[in-house]
Amino acid sequence: MYGKIRLELEKELLGKQLTDAHRHSLYDIDKVKNMEKLSVEEWNKCERFIKYQRKTKKLFNKELFNEIKDWLEFSANEDIRTILDFSAKHASNDLKSIYNSYNIKSFSPLKWTKLSEISSNNIPQFIILPDERLLTKELINIAIAISNQYPTIKFTMHCLESVEYKKIAFKKFGMSTVEWLDKNNFLNNKFFLVHVNEISDNDIDLIRKNDVKIILCPLMREPLNYNNAKIPLDLDIYFGTDAPLISKNRSLIDGAIYQAIIWIKQGKHFDKVIEVINKALTKNI
Repeated sequence: MYGKIRLELEKELLGKQLTDAHRHSLYDIDKVKNMEKLSVEEWNKCERFIKYQRKTKKLFNKELFNEIKDWLEFSANEDIRTILDFSAKHASNDLKSIYNSYNIKSFSPLKWTKLSEISSNNIPQFIILPDERLLTKELINIAIAISNQYPTIKFTMHCLESVEYKKIAFKKFGMSTVEWLDKNNFLNNKFFLVHVNEISDNDIDLIRKNDVKIILCPLMREPLNYNNAKIPLDLDIYFGTDAPLISKNRSLIDGAIYQAIIWIKQGKHFDKVIEVINKALTKNI
């Protein structure tokens, strides 16, 4: 099935520019050994990973370029021309100029801890909010106020990535993260939710009703033993590579094919799946 889908996608995507809507460019293949054996919840307890994160915060110019160039060259060959990169949390502002050298447009979200830096002279394109562990009502209220004042800003966050994060949401909010965001009037068409591996039917209805964008990172699920949510084809879908450090695969297209196989096994029609993936890979953010 992989080969059939690949051939059809190559035909559909010929000459088109692709969008990687979720990437940690510093989490490339083999940057930290044996990370694929750890759950996300264990990363911050791993001394090897902590040491690497400390290192990335000190990378600038040529050193930063050397750290990410292999994946960027791979991406350029895959015709990726837009990337939403979460590595700004860990690296310098040199990322943007490095991407430009590969003719790739990049967006680096402003981290939620730096919201005080926003002004009429400094309006970020994206803001990243924390996942369930650090998400609070106070922070959402601040984000709403910023969104009202600067309506061009878009928001993104890791959402319901795993069973553990779902448990955190229900313990903390008494409901799913999506339901809680809706309750607090912060679900809209400027919001990009990443992963959503544990969304419910009600979450899907709320996402659809509020025209929320979702970013799927299919290649991360198997090595981390995550579930494959039943994602309807009519949602506003994007794809991301996330972290080859875990998936061992840099390919955005391979991730989309992985999801296509899941959809087809779930009974979705082949032609419709190809149509949705073609659109998801090529639309702007």
